[in-house]
Amino acid sequence: GVLLRQTLMALGVGLYATMIQAQPDLKQGEALYERHCSACHGEQGDGRGEAERYLFPKARDFTAGVFKFRSTPSGAPPTDEDLYRTARYGVAGTSMPSFARLSDGELESVIAHVKSFSDIFEDEDAWESPIRIGRPPEPSARSIARGAAIYQDLECDRCHGDKGRGDGPSAEKLTNDWDQPIRPYDLTRGPR
Repeated sequence: GVLLRQTLMALGVGLYATMIQAQPDLKQGEALYERHCSACHGEQGDGRGEAERYLFPKARDFTAGVFKFRSTPSGAPPTDEDLYRTARYGVAGTSMPSFARLSDGELESVIAHVKSFSDIFEDEDAWESPIRIGRPPEPSARSIARGAAIYQDLECDRCHGDKGRGDGPSAEKLTNDWDQPIRPYDLTRGPR
């Protein structure tokens, strides 16, 4: 069912596919989560850890089943590779550190534990294939003009600003799903 589907999805997306274990160590995952994650994400995965008051942005509430860093469409759960990438490399500009010091097996175990906090990972109807993003086109006057037109049509400037610096007219009013303030990324800084 769900495990097979997740495994097949992961096999199609590269790096992580070569590291999948048949059965992650759930006890190990729980212990590692308690040691490395619960201070921010809470013992129950609800984002209400002891460090909550010190974090901006706030830690992810895993129980809600809403994940920001994913390759899947909105509303779909992230792939195991998405969760792996976030844990392995952290999230620049937030309190989410890199857990590169953990082995692949340890990360797989933590991921299995994180997934236990939300029913979205059990809902086969919620699963969707990752969105594939191809190589960017070579810069040319035409591609730059087309990108600028799309940027305006999609109103990216409302949040990111007309120069992409994260200072658009809506930037100060943006909130996440839990009404916590968020900042649009400064696109002039390049990829994260």
